[in-house]
Amino acid sequence: MLRRVQSTSRVAVVRRGDTARLWTRNRNDISDRFPDIVAAAEKQLRDGAVLDGELVILGADGQLSFDALQQRLVTSPAKARAKAAQLPAAYAAFDLLAIGGVDLRTQRWTARRQRLDQLAAGWAPPLQLTPVTSDVDEAREWFEVLHAAMGVEGLVVKGAATRYTPGRRDAWVKVNSVGVNRVRLIATGASWQLG
Repeated sequence: MLRRVQSTSRVAVVRRGDTARLWTRNRNDISDRFPDIVAAAEKQLRDGAVLDGELVILGADGQLSFDALQQRLVTSPAKARAKAAQLPAAYAAFDLLAIGGVDLRTQRWTARRQRLDQLAAGWAPPLQLTPVTSDVDEAREWFEVLHAAMGVEGLVVKGAATRYTPGRRDAWVKVNSVGVNRVRLIATGASWQLG
């Protein structure tokens, strides 16, 4: 189960050669607004890695902060480093789309996740890996704890055998705080991510 809330921004991290870039779903390059994430990706990711994940910022109260994230997104490149020190971001990776220049999108999600787990073994903040489980009760517990602690509003259920397709995916089901009690109905053959 993967946390997907309004307080996050879906972003792909692409590492090519000595540089890393951050790309939004709309193909906007926002690298200059998140120099902290770019520096971590350049230091910790292998050449040819393409990650799918989310940018998050915690407010002073420990809750996910959409306002802080928006401040970072609209910051001018000239002020980005100062804003990064004031409002540090984290990148929560939940999928690996390529590694070493090899496209992994046709592989099952479980195979991609296994490769992502291996890649992330040496990571340090601000890069992080979303936790994953196939246990519905554990996913529900994660949701309850993180909803109270950080304001997490929902989770995503992915089919374990699904392949990656760009854009909106019918194979991924968003479960929000209302739907978490019905989660047993959609759990068969799924892996749960939370990030």
